[in-house]
Amino acid sequence: MNKAIRFFGRMSFCLSLLISSVCCSVFLNVDKPRIKEVFPSENVNVDSFVVPFVVFTHKMNHNATEKAISLYRITSGERKEPIGFVPFWETEEKGEKVFLASLQDLLPGRYLLAVGKSAESENGLDIVEGTNVIFLVGRDFYPPVLQQILPTNGSILLDKRTSFDIIFHEALDLPSPQEVVEFFPPIEYTVAVYSQTNGFRVIPLQDIPVGRILLIIKQVKDRAGNWSGVVYTNIYQMGTNIQPFRLLGVKTNGWGWYLSEGYIHHIEKTNRLVFFFSSPVSFSPQAIRISPPVEGFWTVYSNVVIFQPYDFWDIGQNYVVTVDGVRDNEGGQLDRVYSYQFFIANPFLSIVNVSSSYQSISLTFSRTPKLVSVVNNLSVQILGTMENFPYYSLSLMGSVVQISMVSNPPSSLKITLYGGKYGVRDTEDNWMDRTNYYFLLK
Repeated sequence: MNKAIRFFGRMSFCLSLLISSVCCSVFLNVDKPRIKEVFPSENVNVDSFVVPFVVFTHKMNHNATEKAISLYRITSGERKEPIGFVPFWETEEKGEKVFLASLQDLLPGRYLLAVGKSAESENGLDIVEGTNVIFLVGRDFYPPVLQQILPTNGSILLDKRTSFDIIFHEALDLPSPQEVVEFFPPIEYTVAVYSQTNGFRVIPLQDIPVGRILLIIKQVKDRAGNWSGVVYTNIYQMGTNIQPFRLLGVKTNGWGWYLSEGYIHHIEKTNRLVFFFSSPVSFSPQAIRISPPVEGFWTVYSNVVIFQPYDFWDIGQNYVVTVDGVRDNEGGQLDRVYSYQFFIANPFLSIVNVSSSYQSISLTFSRTPKLVSVVNNLSVQILGTMENFPYYSLSLMGSVVQISMVSNPPSSLKITLYGGKYGVRDTEDNWMDRTNYYFLLK
């Protein structure tokens, strides 16, 4: 009898400990805030006017929670560009909702909405679990457009093992590139995808027969799910292994896109012209004609010829460049006459002067920039680390942007202004042609 009493006594004690443990665990988490809803949700496609929001189960500490919420745009290179936003708080029954009103319409592409564990309620308790949500902005998104194909459409007397480079403006979703390319007459080929994922190389696995061949690029899809909506047909004339002397292409400044014959391209007033030939050249300046005439100097490096104007090209002027007198080192003539047209556009937005002091840096632009574009494309990091320095302010006076440190930085700073198509812009929507880096040293 006593043994039975002792047994039930021990069981009652263990049961009470278990109940106490569960109750304690529940009590410890019952007052902690949680994320009730996130909009947009994972992989949802929304328009450019969307206002993302997060709903919490409790009223939140606004200062702490705002710092725990981040909104980024994910570029084609997987770089996260921070998006500036103004939080708007709204009480929702016992909980609270925070809207992330962006300082600009969201550009098409992928976005990351991140809520860290440091978000806390009014009574100082951190949320139970943070979250990361990736969503898409797709409305008014430009479909992927073919930027460049090499050799250019219409090329003649190509080698029977010529590879074809196909490049689009946007990063592509190509689970099987072979499905988007077709040759007629059919040939066997393989595909190598570029590391930037915005293009691929088509490599023949057999000799291409002499004569005319079609390379057909079917519809392609970018990472946001947008289809090109266009089928591209490219015609080539295949030759033998004996290559004629020909002009492979023309670029500006040796980088960027190849110019296409017969089209007017908008280039900058400071650009030089770079001509790429199939073999080393024997060159005289009269072999390439520019109309209207432009004074400048020519430089030859083996199969590359460069023209640098002494002064700027005339803004607003159409120029025609004709290539017909260049010979190779053995005296061989060009296979045909080449003609290019281009139009001199207004120059890119640029930074023309930089001055700095112990706790500020002044950037003078060539024209008045949009302050919101500077805010969204400016990064201030502690030098030698990936840590952002958050305590600074921006002001704009005319074409001068002042970056002032609100608190004394612990060490030297690296200041980055992102350029490119989605970078800093001026009031006329011209963008900076490159990313700029500056340092504020202690």
